[in-house]
Amino acid sequence: MPIAYTDTRVSFYQDTVTNNHTAFTPGNSMNVQQFCTLMNIECVVDHASPKDYDKFKFKLLSAYTGLNKVLATQGIYVESSDYSTMFNILGGEEAEAKVSRYRQKARTNAFSAGNLHDGIRTFGSRWESMSPDEQSAASGTSFSR
Repeated sequence: MPIAYTDTRVSFYQDTVTNNHTAFTPGNSMNVQQFCTLMNIECVVDHASPKDYDKFKFKLLSAYTGLNKVLATQGIYVESSDYSTMFNILGGEEAEAKVSRYRQKARTNAFSAGNLHDGIRTFGSRWESMSPDEQSAASGTSFSR
């Protein structure tokens, strides 16, 4: 069953953090086994088929992404490291750095959306060779919006 970001998942994350609040204190870390136990995920690390390992990694990603949506409201962020084998709890200045990353990602997404919209409107979703100005705009070195 895929993990979706639903009211049920939000309640699960809130309950998990409430019942294990010391684990989610900024400055703390946990290994993948500890994280899986808290998130109620079967930890598939050794001797798994590639398909099972991929499923596990997607569940792990979904869990910590959903958890971050809940923790962000309190200024807390869970960061995975070492190929998602460690999870670090960030707050304060460390979490503030993530705000900058989110803002940069938003700018990039807005730029990409603008390029796609302009391409649909201008070229009708057909490929045509690009002029030097269009190449510059596509590379992000020129932003005319």
